[in-house]
Amino acid sequence: MRRVSHRTAPLPVSFTRRPRVWGVCRWCDVPILGKDGKQVRMLWHPDCFDRYKLIHWPAETRKAVEARDHGICARCGCDARRQYLRWWHAQNQLPPERGWGPHQIRHKVSRWQPKREQAARNRMQRMGKGWRGGAWQHDHIRPLIEANGDPSFWALENIQTLCGHCHVEKGREDNARRRKMKEPQMDLMGDMLAR
Repeated sequence: MRRVSHRTAPLPVSFTRRPRVWGVCRWCDVPILGKDGKQVRMLWHPDCFDRYKLIHWPAETRKAVEARDHGICARCGCDARRQYLRWWHAQNQLPPERGWGPHQIRHKVSRWQPKREQAARNRMQRMGKGWRGGAWQHDHIRPLIEANGDPSFWALENIQTLCGHCHVEKGREDNARRRKMKEPQMDLMGDMLAR
């Protein structure tokens, strides 16, 4: 498997092979057989393609994590979607009544309100596509910087749901832990340069 960066999941060698071989899976490099036992003219096993999408398509990863966790934060246990709606109502100074939310705005207060409504709709569309600042964040339990080409770091078992506050806290903890790990190395480098 080759490695591009710590943020990019590794691809198997069979995936990058040129020319592509019909009837051999691009992911697992095993022949694809039909019901009759003969090789089929396909590029993927259905299960392998699903695994590929979960690892390499963030929108699919997000859908799978939301279906599994339902937006509940793994650290503090809060419902991140409900927390986001409360924040949204506070930002837009709307009463948190039933049926009023970023997806259903039904009132007009001033001549600027249509622009505010459009901005709110745009924010919600971005949130749905997985942009930062959404209702919840999907976080890798073991940080990707430590992956070193190990594909298990991109597996669904290594992904958890966190609310925005817990995601920031976990990021700070991970960075502090990495800094501590680097300090002894930096001391050794300083000693070697001083000689």
